[in-house]
Amino acid sequence: MAMKRCRMIAGFVALGITTTVGAAGLGAGIGDEPKVAPRADGPMPSAKARSEGPGNSLAGELDHLKAQYEDAVWARSAPPPASATSKGDRADPAGIAPDYPGVVRRIFDLAATAPKDPAVRDAMLWIIEKAQNGSETLNPGEFALAASWLVRHHGDDPDAVRVGLRLDNWQTANRDHLLLGFYASAKGRESKGLARLALAQYLERKAMMAERSKKVEGRPAYVHDDFVRVDGTRYSQKEVMPDEEYAYLLHLKQCDVNYLRAESERLYEEVIADYSDVPYVTTRDRLLEALLRQPEPKWGGEPLTDEGRRKIEARIASHRSTLGRVAEARLDDWHNLAVGKLAPEIQGIDVYGNPLKLADYRGKVVAAVFWGTWCGPCMQQIPREKELVGRMKNRPFAMLGVNADADAGVARKVMEAQGITWPNWHDGEPGTGPIAQLYHVRSYPTVYVIDAEGKIRAKDAHGLALDQLVEKLVAEQEAAGR
Repeated sequence: MAMKRCRMIAGFVALGITTTVGAAGLGAGIGDEPKVAPRADGPMPSAKARSEGPGNSLAGELDHLKAQYEDAVWARSAPPPASATSKGDRADPAGIAPDYPGVVRRIFDLAATAPKDPAVRDAMLWIIEKAQNGSETLNPGEFALAASWLVRHHGDDPDAVRVGLRLDNWQTANRDHLLLGFYASAKGRESKGLARLALAQYLERKAMMAERSKKVEGRPAYVHDDFVRVDGTRYSQKEVMPDEEYAYLLHLKQCDVNYLRAESERLYEEVIADYSDVPYVTTRDRLLEALLRQPEPKWGGEPLTDEGRRKIEARIASHRSTLGRVAEARLDDWHNLAVGKLAPEIQGIDVYGNPLKLADYRGKVVAAVFWGTWCGPCMQQIPREKELVGRMKNRPFAMLGVNADADAGVARKVMEAQGITWPNWHDGEPGTGPIAQLYHVRSYPTVYVIDAEGKIRAKDAHGLALDQLVEKLVAEQEAAGR
């Protein structure tokens, strides 16, 4: 069984939490109650065994552990071969789950022999990066251990601190500890700049979550709505919010929202004043650079192709910036893309090559959806978006898409197959197109709701919250027009 997505109900929907999708994932989730592979946390090898082991070094052993785990993940998720026709020929969909906690324990055993070694740092960053793909909620203890290790032994290392630049997509006690720890331990100019920008981004998001948490009553529940049985059928499962998550929700309720926002803004301004020229390079970009340096790099469990290499190189190049420019964009987002501000005008070309302007929809409520065919959560939203468009037929409403596929032809093909009839700008690569940059889009899907006067009424509204807000604004516009 594999959980691909969870939807929050019973009040927690008010927090508006969505899935952040990067252009390059570095891991995979682990299903429920799988068969367990042999444990990776056996006794430490002798010096002789280590000298004869893979890589013949600490770095080699750590890389071997990580590679074994990644290969096992990809092998487990790979489709059965075309020749497998009978049930006996096909692999059990549950498969043998890689022993992630065991791998982490073995990493810590090796790390204890040289805690400040760069190879140990990189192994800890590998553990942290798994959080971007969901394993932090499955294995919070491993994340916490790696976070403490990084702060204690690598807190002034820019290549450790930069991991915080991508941790603002979710708020947890472990992330609080890591980012505040980096802020306290960073001493060098580059490390201090990275720590301040990372914390500013995190506190900005935390302030928003704290504000929304105050509207939540009681203990929320989740509905996991995309479980898959061995026979391929789907089913849903409801569960109460786990204790650790509920405890953090209670913490958010106690936070001073105004203080968090003021501190975030202060940190952005400090970055602009004192660290503006420091290069902005994320840990994920560093990992991709390291991948390209490998003699036989793999991507998705397969040898990296020349086309794949070019795409990775283009992705790395597209992210090049400075801390100052990123901080300025965040403040611009804060001050000029805030709820109540006029939405910036969009003029561009749609996926069919025709001119498309936002101004042409003044007088209607607009839901502007930033999406891509490569984005799983974006594709999952399409049926609900179609239902919304259907309900709003002949009413003052328009759904407009901003597509982030490099090839407009790919977008057209998917739109036609999915029955997407509303206009879509073609904005190119995710996060780098002119419209995404104008609106500072950092995750997909992102949805802006714009009222009939052209003012932003919500950012990142999804699901029931989007439906309810659109109905409210459309009804107001209809009443005003009578």
